[in-house]
Amino acid sequence: MGFGAGRVAGAAWDCMVRGSSMTDRSQANGWRIGIWLGVWMLGASMAWSVTPEAGVVVGTNGTAGGGNGGGAAAQAADEEPAPSLVTTLKLAQEIGVLEGKSERSAEEETRLKFLKDAQSALIRAVDSRAQAAAFKKLRAEAPALVKVIQDELATPAPDQVPIEVPDGASIEQLEQYLRVAQAEYDALKKAAEEIDKENTQREKRLATLPEELVEAKAQLAEMEARAAVLPAVPGEWTGPQILTAAQIEELRSRVYFLQQELASYDARRELIKLRPQQAQRRLRVAELTRTGWERELQAARQREIEQQQAQARQAERQSADSAPAVVQAIEHNQELTKERADLQSRRQGYERRQQEIRARVATLTESLAQARIRVELVGFNDVVGQFLRNEVSNLPSLRVLKRQARLLQDDTYQIQVRMIELRDELAIAESMLQRPAEEVSENLRQQLTSQSEYLGSLIRDYDILVRDVLLPFELEMDGYISQVAEFRQFIMERILWTRSIPPVSKDDLTELPGAIADLTDPDQWKQTGRVLIADAKAGPLPVTLGLMLLLVVWGLRPLFMRRLRTIHQQVRRASTDSFALTLSAFAIAIPLGLAGPLIFLFLGWRLSLSTGQEVFPVAVGSGLLYAGAIYATSNLTRELFRVEGLAQDHFRWRAMDCPQMRRLLSICNAFVLPVYFIVNMVSFAGMDERYLSTVGRLTMMIGMLVFSALLWRVLHPEKGVFRSAYARYGDVWLIRWRRGWISLLLLGMLGLAVLPAIGFFYTSLQLQVQLLEMYCWVIGVVVVRALLMRWLLIAQRTLAMHRKETQGAVTPGPQIQSAVVLGDQTGQADFPAMDLSQISIQSRKLVHTFTVFALLVGMWVTWDDVLPALRILEEQRVWSYWTEQVQEVPSGEASGEVTMVKVPVEVPVTMADLALVILVILGTIGATRNIPGLMEISLLRRLPLDGGARYAITTLSRYFVTIVGIIVFCQILGIGWSDVQWLAAAITLGLGFGLQEIFANFVSGLIILFERPMRVGDVVTINNITGSVSRIQMRATTIMDWDRKELIVPNKEFITGQLVNWTLTDTTLRIVIPVGIAHGSDTGKAEEILAGIAQEDPDIMTDPAPAVVFTGFGDNSLNFQLRIFIPRLDLFVPVSHRVYLKINRAFSQEGIEISFPQRDLHLRTVSGPIPVAIHKGKEIELPTLMEEQQGGQGT
Repeated sequence: MGFGAGRVAGAAWDCMVRGSSMTDRSQANGWRIGIWLGVWMLGASMAWSVTPEAGVVVGTNGTAGGGNGGGAAAQAADEEPAPSLVTTLKLAQEIGVLEGKSERSAEEETRLKFLKDAQSALIRAVDSRAQAAAFKKLRAEAPALVKVIQDELATPAPDQVPIEVPDGASIEQLEQYLRVAQAEYDALKKAAEEIDKENTQREKRLATLPEELVEAKAQLAEMEARAAVLPAVPGEWTGPQILTAAQIEELRSRVYFLQQELASYDARRELIKLRPQQAQRRLRVAELTRTGWERELQAARQREIEQQQAQARQAERQSADSAPAVVQAIEHNQELTKERADLQSRRQGYERRQQEIRARVATLTESLAQARIRVELVGFNDVVGQFLRNEVSNLPSLRVLKRQARLLQDDTYQIQVRMIELRDELAIAESMLQRPAEEVSENLRQQLTSQSEYLGSLIRDYDILVRDVLLPFELEMDGYISQVAEFRQFIMERILWTRSIPPVSKDDLTELPGAIADLTDPDQWKQTGRVLIADAKAGPLPVTLGLMLLLVVWGLRPLFMRRLRTIHQQVRRASTDSFALTLSAFAIAIPLGLAGPLIFLFLGWRLSLSTGQEVFPVAVGSGLLYAGAIYATSNLTRELFRVEGLAQDHFRWRAMDCPQMRRLLSICNAFVLPVYFIVNMVSFAGMDERYLSTVGRLTMMIGMLVFSALLWRVLHPEKGVFRSAYARYGDVWLIRWRRGWISLLLLGMLGLAVLPAIGFFYTSLQLQVQLLEMYCWVIGVVVVRALLMRWLLIAQRTLAMHRKETQGAVTPGPQIQSAVVLGDQTGQADFPAMDLSQISIQSRKLVHTFTVFALLVGMWVTWDDVLPALRILEEQRVWSYWTEQVQEVPSGEASGEVTMVKVPVEVPVTMADLALVILVILGTIGATRNIPGLMEISLLRRLPLDGGARYAITTLSRYFVTIVGIIVFCQILGIGWSDVQWLAAAITLGLGFGLQEIFANFVSGLIILFERPMRVGDVVTINNITGSVSRIQMRATTIMDWDRKELIVPNKEFITGQLVNWTLTDTTLRIVIPVGIAHGSDTGKAEEILAGIAQEDPDIMTDPAPAVVFTGFGDNSLNFQLRIFIPRLDLFVPVSHRVYLKINRAFSQEGIEISFPQRDLHLRTVSGPIPVAIHKGKEIELPTLMEEQQGGQGT
């Protein structure tokens, strides 16, 4: 057939083996080969036997030129359309000829494309015919299959499957039988799940199948109409004609396939209903079989345990006169048999819990499926809302389930550790058995043999427990937790948007008096009292403990109040103030705030445990618990604002009106607590719903209005509690816009009051619960922030006092100033330690940053489960990236080995990820800016480090935090090394040209921080620049010279140039003071005077000792040098100043003249002596004197 025919055959084979999306279609694979061969032979016998003048022939009812071909679209379901006379064989031959040409014209390329498209259409047509044949066959076989399944289901279902245990079967054999039964059960369970899944897909398919059939028929009619108007070329088949004929054949085959599929579903409707029943029946039989083998295996193990215990008891009776080693072995054997018996009980407990989890998983899966179906079919209405509320109330707590899962993991770990211990004991027993007979007695050998047997059985039981029970139980528990979380998320995303009660109406007002009368019925409350009395009689211990706790809390209130007054007096004095006093006041505020709420909580706890038939006492207990929680939150806040309490004395909240805040909280407790007690009581699950739509609705609306009024009184812009804060911090944007956000907050509260009126009672209640949780979170964060700021204040005060004491010990009197004299430059170097004000600012900023971060986290945690708007961020996909994950892939069926391979996985980046990235960026910036102050306050001041070392540590910490932030940023966004290779290449290229200096300076900065050739505060000289190092940054270092000018020096200069560090390793400095005395002076006396001056000064070091050196005869003086050493650079100017003064004073007193420059004048043009005279008390220049003498002679 040539190359083209081979390609068609390959495409046909691919079409035959290609799977279907539905299980029924997979049965068509066996029919496709036969249909393909039939079409192939038909094409070979009729290959291109129709002349092009006859038009495009597309079967027996095809379109010829402009003939009528519309009747093909109306074929019956059982009437298979005739195969097209445009065959794949002829197309393949012509395609092979055209592809075999080395050069093709444009017309040939176009025709080749038409031929290939036609070939693909015919292949799809054959595939549709094969699937249609499979559906036709299934439809024909459906009645017989229905009869078989009906006969199977007609037989009574067995309640118990008899288990035939072979005689003498060991425990290992029974375990093998059980594994086979378990494998059969798992296979049938998977098949049942597949059938359920197939039925679900079939229902969805049936919903879209008629539309697809109508669309296919319309396309067929359109294609036949298009074929009727195609231009025909005499003597030649054009490409469009061939392609149109093939497409018509494809559409006819598809119409036939859809008709067969639809007819098959109609014919197999009864079969589709019976197959799940058959699968469940077989699964039930398999479950009974597995249970029977489990029962037999458990009985065999129990018999073996009893036999071992009997042997151990018999050995104990016979060990009266045995050696101590034998007695010890017998006792250990008894312990092992008892441990094995206990292990069987533990296994039964695990299996019961596992069965409970399996039942819960099945129920939860069914409930979730029903919920999805109801939401999809009905949407959001009152019925669906009530269903979802009932389901969410029945869901277990995720926290409890996770704790149970952790306990299960701990049990598995402990059992594995115990198995290791037992294996060690088994190895010891076997080694004892290997010893010679003279070392181990016969009795001891018997006991050791039994001990080895017991240890082996116990290890095997533990191994089976872990492998067959605990590990599968952990997987099922994890799956159950995931399902509960999924179901809870599904409910919480929808439950708030459904009404829980009808909107308010006249009937509610009519029923309101009756509902109030029922709730205030004395008999109901007497019954509640009787329940409390009965509970106290039934459980006196918890009631007694609760009452004792209440008495202790209330009895200690006077003592707590006296302690608060004492703390108040101590806090007011700086000498006695400490952070421990703040912690004591905080600890006292807790019992004072919980004294009243504990009564509510205790009564509500006892009433909620009532097991009677009456609902009213339990509802009262639920209301008391809810009101007690609100009361505790409000009262603890009220204790913060107590006079002489935390807010005023410790937190210094001077900008708040604490007494007014305390009064408003008292009003809130008086009005709001009864509201929430009634609301939560009437909304209890067992209470009549009319209470909810009458008393509950009215109470909630009144309560929210009262709460809104109290909130307005607290936040009032001019008269509220925070009016002083508004005036003090008016520059802050939050204060400037206070009217806007206060109005929005009040509108929100009023909206919560309106929601119950229109039927969204549950929505309003849940939002109020979340607001309460948010309020608790905010109060907690504010208190923690206040405690941190209080700690920073105390620590800063302690640090300031410590520095003051340190400076006073070094140099009493004025503040020490560092100075250096080189040439004529003199200046002061800043003290290298961080300024206290800067520490305070940075610490406050850092605490503020973490406060904002904690509030954002609290908002996310609080509202994430309630508002679906937050979850929408997780569903809004921005982009995605591909990464590789390591997965296990079986390397062979026989060996069972696995190979670790990297599999590409697409990971989406959502809006939630972008929000997290923003938080990471803000947190990184805040940490890098403010971490030095926190480290100075909390850590570095406690270490024996100088200022330069502390600066290096904080700078490197900045770099580390920045790098970590960049890594987290890239990890969230999926930016890996492969994504930034081009950037690295660009940077490398840039380094080779314009960025090399910048990179060199950056690397030099790192070298300076690690090697520390200079530190902040050191006095250095570089390139004739001398000054104190004030900052070391990434690119350059700042040096402040003695004129207080900041000089920016690139870091590279300090590494490649010559650097003089005057204070690197040794702060000792030599001062050379030159002294010149006049010729003829007493040199010995001068040396003695200079040495004495050096010895008298306290700041001049004696080791190395000062030295006086006569350096030589100068032109005008006798040159001496006084060489002295000082311990620190900051003494350079003071010591030099004092030494110079003392030298001048001492030489003047001893008559030693400090030399000055002298010159001799030689006149060679004057003959005779030159007269010199003093004229009128002053020197006269020579020309003037000569003129005066000549004038006198003339007169």
